[in-house]
Amino acid sequence: TSLGTTAELERRAFEMQEKKLACGVPESALRFRTRSYERSVLPPYVEAGEHRVVVKLAIKDIPFGSERERKVFLEMVGPRYRPKTDEVQLSSEKFASRIENKRYLVDMIERLVESSRGLAREFDEEEKLQA
Repeated sequence: TSLGTTAELERRAFEMQEKKLACGVPESALRFRTRSYERSVLPPYVEAGEHRVVVKLAIKDIPFGSERERKVFLEMVGPRYRPKTDEVQLSSEKFASRIENKRYLVDMIERLVESSRGLAREFDEEEKLQA
């Protein structure tokens, strides 16, 4: 660029600034989808599915330490994994607020990744004991 920086330096600076979840997933990798409706003056004032939040996350964006962690994670998410697109899709309408549902989904992703790491570690330790 005109300032004498290279694209590589800019990329590294962006990575340093990018926020990550506690499990190591970059926040920019999470793609959220919501639905909104026009406000009605007649009942019902809240439409069905108005507070639903859907999040998609590509498997390549999850920093797994081993292939076993990846396999355990995919076992845990089950049918929420879309092999065609190599993405996990989670949704929530547990709370009456999109913000709360979004927080819940982010927390769920963190717990799933951390749990898959813990279970993979346990499986590795069991194999070492059996060997």
